Amino acid sequence: MLQVSTDWLMAALLPLKKKEILPQLVCDNHQLSIKHFYNGGAGLRIVSTTLPAADNMSFEISDSLQRFLACCSSFSKIELKLEQRALTLSMESLCSALQYKIPYVKKVEDMAMQRSNQDVELQIPTEEWFHIFRTLPVKGNVTIGCCARKRAVTLKHSKGRWVGGVHAKSTSSKTLDFECTSAVAKAVFKDCQITDTFSSLIFMENGVLCWMSGGVTVYLAPNIE
Repeated sequence: MLQVSTDWLMAALLPLKKKEILPQLVCDNHQLSIKHFYNGGAGLRIVSTTLPAADNMSFEISDSLQRFLACCSSFSKIELKLEQRALTLSMESLCSALQYKIPYVKKVEDMAMQRSNQDVELQIPTEEWFHIFRTLPVKGNVTIGCCARKRAVTLKHSKGRWVGGVHAKSTSSKTLDFECTSAVAKAVFKDCQITDTFSSLIFMENGVLCWMSGGVTVYLAPNIE
């Protein structure tokens, strides 16, 4: 069983729209996460918070469950209890109470991305990063790179007509390039919200690009020739 703020849960589920892969709710060791998948998993956005007490659970959030939760904004908190594959939602206010039982939800395995001491992490200005991605062309690919002993993080579109860049707080220890589909990167960052002034951009040893700000984490898979 776990209890979570309704406002947080609904904000974490946004945008509410049909997706190729359904979002997932994962609670592991008191950390509750909502996972959104883009383009078959080429992009992943995770919105997380820490709960004081909670049981571990992980399941897909169906379209019907999302629509039901959207109708529960008048309740400040929602309690979720998963027994086998049956989910029970319970809500209370000063003068009312509501319980909704879903006989079957699809359980999922939590696939955690492991960090390495070979990862290269840079601190970049969050708002400027978002400004750049708003102008990124949808078609084609984008290459994100950094150079050893330099602060610049550059972005170059495969068509050659669009380039951008931001300055990191400190220089990079390595020269690295990451390439992915423009549409996936643009869509993932479009759904993020600006929280902290600076965010972490991580070139992971396994080839994945990670971005972190506040309780939001983004993973982008590289293009594979």
